[in-house]
Amino acid sequence: MQSSVFSVSLLASIALAISVAAQPEMEARPEPTPVTPAEHADEEGPPRRESTKSRSIGLTNTGRLLHGVPLRSSAHLHVRVPRNAHGTQEMVDLLEWAAARVADRHPGSVLNVGSISRARGGRMRPHRSHRAGRDADIGFYLRNATTGDPTVPPAFVTMNRAGKGTMQDIDYAFDDARNWTLIEALMTQDVVQIQYIMVVLPLQERLLAEGERRGASPELLARVREVVGPRRSGRGRWARYGIHDSHFHIRIYCSDEDRPRCRDNPPFWDWISLPPGARASEMRSSMRSRSRSMRARPSRSDRAARGAMRPAASSMRTTPRRRSRETSMQQ
Repeated sequence: MQSSVFSVSLLASIALAISVAAQPEMEARPEPTPVTPAEHADEEGPPRRESTKSRSIGLTNTGRLLHGVPLRSSAHLHVRVPRNAHGTQEMVDLLEWAAARVADRHPGSVLNVGSISRARGGRMRPHRSHRAGRDADIGFYLRNATTGDPTVPPAFVTMNRAGKGTMQDIDYAFDDARNWTLIEALMTQDVVQIQYIMVVLPLQERLLAEGERRGASPELLARVREVVGPRRSGRGRWARYGIHDSHFHIRIYCSDEDRPRCRDNPPFWDWISLPPGARASEMRSSMRSRSRSMRARPSRSDRAARGAMRPAASSMRTTPRRRSRETSMQQ
């Protein structure tokens, strides 16, 4: 009895093996690529990458960019001049994430992006900075002032103190809600350290008012007051405040991976995390550059004093010569 059961099971096993061998071989499915937490973008910020190929070298106004990453247009992001829209991986990730965040909160929103850097960085006229992939010009979120519909103009539109502007006979209005959502997203993430966001004072006040209406925390409002607003541009009598009335100018700090070849100028905010010694070394370099500029360019009072001394000195030099000529003529 046991031998018959054994023979039956053996024959069943052989038949099953023959039927499997007769079936056509199925294609092996590739193993899915695991998404590591270090490179996964969540709601709280852009991707946290373990390493990148892009490198920001030097200061933003004298440096360059290695292996620049292109920012490409998408459903919620419009790149005006692609050849001038290369940045570090951190900058590109930040802009893509922020634009997606605004589009998620306000469907149909499109972020209008201008200059970042060239593929290899360096001088890009007419900008004084934008050389190292850590600066980005992004247009305001605007509405059609007549219809109230969100719109993306062909170029940046200059806003007046009331948040209104005109281009090609179309009236535009500063969209407080969407622009605050953008600023809130940038300032509440801690993956990419933001140094400042330049914009004129009247628009900064509109953003703060919108944040207060939405019940933003006092800490967030305080940070926005520090980071978002006008910045001094230029030197001496050519220095200007608040020239960013048509777009935001975003600057991010050097990533830890790019240091020490990447360099930051102050300010260094209290809430950011930097490697040990980064603040002190950068402040020393800034002080050295300032002392060199002060030595190279005297103050206005010094120039005035030197100018007043020149006529007296020239008269003192010519007096002995005149006396010698007068003496020779008398002889």
